[in-house]
Amino acid sequence: MKTLQSVGLALLVLLFMSGCVLLEEPPQNGLVTVESTISGEDSVQQTVDQLVTNLEAKGLTVMAVVNHGENAANVELELPPTQLIIFGNPNLGTQLMNNSQSVAIDLPQKYLVWADPSSGKTFVSYNGVPYLVNRHGLTGPDEVLNTVTGALANFANSVAESKQSRLLPEIGIDQEKVVSTLLFARTAHAQESNGLVVVDGACSVDETVAVLESTIAERGLNVMAIVNHTANAAKVERELRPTQVILFGNPRVGTPLMQASRTVGIDLPQKMLVWEDEAGDVHLAYNDPHYLQDRHDITERDEVLTRVGGALSGIAEAGSQCSNE
Repeated sequence: MKTLQSVGLALLVLLFMSGCVLLEEPPQNGLVTVESTISGEDSVQQTVDQLVTNLEAKGLTVMAVVNHGENAANVELELPPTQLIIFGNPNLGTQLMNNSQSVAIDLPQKYLVWADPSSGKTFVSYNGVPYLVNRHGLTGPDEVLNTVTGALANFANSVAESKQSRLLPEIGIDQEKVVSTLLFARTAHAQESNGLVVVDGACSVDETVAVLESTIAERGLNVMAIVNHTANAAKVERELRPTQVILFGNPRVGTPLMQASRTVGIDLPQKMLVWEDEAGDVHLAYNDPHYLQDRHDITERDEVLTRVGGALSGIAEAGSQCSNE
């Protein structure tokens, strides 16, 4: 098992490219998707390699690359090339989590790179900042939100055909569009569910995570990583209440969902967030599978989603009671 570093995005003073994207109002599923300019049979791997090179060149840490397609093949299932890049730096992420701890379930940041066999094209998708603002009720800091918005767009555009817009100084984003999009997201937040199932815990964060880890393993699932956001915040001399995320899953379950809708790969593997609030109470949260169904327009997988929901509920219940029995 690998312990991943938590993620925000490092403060970028200079961006490495001249192109930029013009922000649009956030789509219903909260994803921003661009078409890769890299073509050919191995375009997904080449796009991943280029993104990794660009991220590392700017001082960001690429913590893992999850090859969903390869994992599917390992259990004798078919999935077109699909890979997930997990990357970042705890400086900005910690500031967002101090504003709303639930955003920790969507950190580290991710790029999903996937091939569409019907068109022969390769795409890069990521969670837009308005999605994070909307889902987790983020109210700032605005300078952090703007920096993350610009950096995510510019890294994605490093492998995509760029569009021209009026540049936000040193970021490469239309400033008025950034502000209006974030305001739109904050207004929408009060009207929409954030798709998290939250359970109260009875023990400390460390104790709860230990029980969850053993429970997940006993149920035949793979614990892929534990992200200790608090420990990572301390490494950059920032404070954060106890906050950890467990990443886990099984390609026999996740692959059929991605076969129905590839973009759900950005929300896989599954995650369980455990955190201590300002009152000292501990909570667990996970993504409601039916929220992911709606977000990614998954059809004809109701049985799988119901099974996933039952498994997640049982794991969370064990963790909340500090017992895996």
